[in-house]
Amino acid sequence: MKLSLAFFIFIVVYLSPVFADEGYIPFFPDALEPDGIGFKGPASLRATNCWADHECILGLSSGGLRYLVRSENLNVEGVHKGNAFAAARSYTKSPPVSLEYNKTYVFKKLFYTQVFSDFGQTLTDSQLRTSFVNNNLYFDLQMNSDPFLKDFLTAEEKLILSSRSILPNSRLFNFNTESSFILFGAGLGLDLWFLEGSWGPFLMIHETSLKLSACKSVNFTTSNLDLDSMFFIPQICNRFPEQKINLDKQTYFGFALGSIMELSLVFLQTENWRVSMDTKKTNFNLYMDSNFKQVSFRGLDFYPAYSSSSTLNCNGGQYRYANDSWRDLDCRNSKGEDHRKSSDYTFGLKVTYYFRS
Repeated sequence: MKLSLAFFIFIVVYLSPVFADEGYIPFFPDALEPDGIGFKGPASLRATNCWADHECILGLSSGGLRYLVRSENLNVEGVHKGNAFAAARSYTKSPPVSLEYNKTYVFKKLFYTQVFSDFGQTLTDSQLRTSFVNNNLYFDLQMNSDPFLKDFLTAEEKLILSSRSILPNSRLFNFNTESSFILFGAGLGLDLWFLEGSWGPFLMIHETSLKLSACKSVNFTTSNLDLDSMFFIPQICNRFPEQKINLDKQTYFGFALGSIMELSLVFLQTENWRVSMDTKKTNFNLYMDSNFKQVSFRGLDFYPAYSSSSTLNCNGGQYRYANDSWRDLDCRNSKGEDHRKSSDYTFGLKVTYYFRS
């Protein structure tokens, strides 16, 4: 993230003489100077990250994320050729403070344009798998039998894994993906009094890291868990750290292009104050490294998607690994952040103060 901020500051300083007016932040483009500040208390940023050798198309089921089979990936006999992918969803807490910008109305207080910005961090853990068309079954990749894995792992990694006590048939390969980002964009919105919606493109600067590891494979079962809460079950690699083998780490610094759709319920709007409940969905069209190429790891391209809301998403429940005893879900992610809905003391509301009208 430090590299991202340094690069952003360089761009701002370099371009400021071209299109900046004198504002309250020296050497900063006036158009990007915030008009207010927002506070949203505990809020969640949901990341759905996928590494795949084909375009990543995901769905949800009681077992979590699953790859949706596409007809063009079938051969003439209707048998799926197999897709290698690592997909996961997780929730991290959004920064409690946001930069806010005034609207510029273009038609009778109905349509408006607006600059927007966002920043934060995401973290997911996903298991490398293959998918087949037969009832959408998924199979753990086995080092000595799967054609993709034979080419995916290096000779040194195969030697390390062969020398360890984890049996090939009980091993899974884990992708730990962490991203830090900052973005700016401009959108067009519709104001329907208490309901607002906007859409607009953005440019993002990101720093994304990937850690590849091998872990012991253990099945888990759940009780009284909804789909959102299920993604707070502690990851297997964290559950059995003594069986974890770190294999590789890659870091990517670059740019991303996409669009953001935002919906807001507005409970109060004055010249200086606004109370609202907001949700945003971030879609990516390009996610590039510093060489302006698609972020990729050993033939698997990276496909992220973000969604955020000014509330939390975990209701709790129970889980267990293999034949262990049942455990209560504490609704904490891998960073230790508490995402219980009952801990949201702002009840999903965001309060914004505009110091420039």
